[in-house]
Amino acid sequence: PDKRLDQLEPVVADHSRMLETIATALAEQTVTTNRRFDRVDARFDAVDARFNAVDARFDAVNARLDTELGAVNARLD
Repeated sequence: PDKRLDQLEPVVADHSRMLETIATALAEQTVTTNRRFDRVDARFDAVDARFNAVDARFDAVNARLDTELGAVNARLD
């Protein structure tokens, strides 16, 4: 029994090291993936802000156009 235990000890230790290596690599990959998603989210936020600015400009143009058309229609009536 002791001989068999002695044979298993290095195998278990080796498997432990492999599991530790895998866990470390997985943790690093998770951090990397999260950082990349954070960058993608930041880019989408920037695009969203640009669309909001364009929408505001269109709203301002529409308001001016409505005012001008209202004035033209008033002159024609």
